[in-house]
Amino acid sequence: MAASELPPEIIEAILDATKPDSLNLDVGTLASVSLINIPWHIISRRMLFGTVAILPETALGFVDLFASPKVTLPEFVRTLVIQRKQHRDMGYIDCEILDQLAPVTAKLPRLRKLCLNTIDWTTRKPIARESLCPYQGVTALELHHSKLSDLAQLVDVISLFPLLEDLHFIHLNMITDMNAPSEVALHGRGVPMTLRRFTLVGHRVSVTESVMAWISGTPEGLDILLEYLELHGRGFIATKSLSRLLRGAGSHLRELLLDPRSTPFSPGWNKSDVAPAVLDLSANDQLRIISFEGAMQPIFCDAMLQILSQVTSLSLEEVSLPFILPAASKSSKWGEKIEALRERPSFVNVLKFNTN
Repeated sequence: MAASELPPEIIEAILDATKPDSLNLDVGTLASVSLINIPWHIISRRMLFGTVAILPETALGFVDLFASPKVTLPEFVRTLVIQRKQHRDMGYIDCEILDQLAPVTAKLPRLRKLCLNTIDWTTRKPIARESLCPYQGVTALELHHSKLSDLAQLVDVISLFPLLEDLHFIHLNMITDMNAPSEVALHGRGVPMTLRRFTLVGHRVSVTESVMAWISGTPEGLDILLEYLELHGRGFIATKSLSRLLRGAGSHLRELLLDPRSTPFSPGWNKSDVAPAVLDLSANDQLRIISFEGAMQPIFCDAMLQILSQVTSLSLEEVSLPFILPAASKSSKWGEKIEALRERPSFVNVLKFNTN
């Protein structure tokens, strides 16, 4: 079969193999195959310009380019990234850049994902709704190392994205004390009812716990429709907020990934992280993946097994348990307990069981 006769789905599968990840395309390969014929050209252009990264230095040029009626690239953009030129450059970008991009962003009909890196939101109080109106169709939002005044400002920002299904917070930086009593009034307010996937990586306990309390504060009687929950970082610990979130997600939750207090030099689960009353998975009866990463001391093994013994899901496909420190502590009794666990109805059909 000639290349020109291949179905679009096959062409997309071939070209998809040229991109290691969504933000690191093999531009040279895609540019070359775009010259094969018209079908390959159309699909490769969609992949080449599916993700656009904008720097503060290039924002105005981006606006001029996409404002031209002769440029057709806007119709391909699905992911918009705003970042510094160097990933190690932690200088903040003023949120006014969103004002600069607003006119042209409204011309991106297929925009679905927005990645904002090192944005300083504290320069604008309150957040101008007109700045974010062009982004209201976005279904996936990532905030990396964002600087905010407090939890209330974060709530204001998120409430401007009513269709969010996928939300990532990576190392949020809050200026004020996050444990103020006034934060109780914010619980659940502004959390998109469409939210399906939530990832939180935190380096400060106070910030992480406040965000968790906010996300888990959905009004009583309303389901939390989360299907994917990932929490890790040295600022994450298992608390009652996690318990409320798991209970609220109930049968909707499919994947759970936890790695409390994870750092390169001091990973580990603590006593509070393996409290069965906090990490109660009995309501999540449709879980397919349970991934508990990091490491834990041998004294917490029985508590971990007690948590897993409460699992009611019969749909489990993959289970990962923390690494036990030190490795020499892995006794035959631990192996026997794991084998006994795997004989339970919830684990008997697990395809991948990793005890590290």
